[in-house]
Amino acid sequence: MSERDDGERDLLRQAIAAARADKRPAVPQAEARRILEADLARVRERIAAVETEARRVRHAG
Repeated sequence: MSERDDGERDLLRQAIAAARADKRPAVPQAEARRILEADLARVRERIAAVETEARRVRHAG
């Protein structure tokens, strides 16, 4: 994870905590969606890398 990702998560956590305290929306929906879509893209990339490595290991051995 990069420092930017950590910073975004920290901001999101702070916004969620503030929303719980005063019942306002945590973050604008568009921003939350952008963060979640970026996280999902990273997860998909990691899954593809693991699948590629698994195929390589199976064929090597």
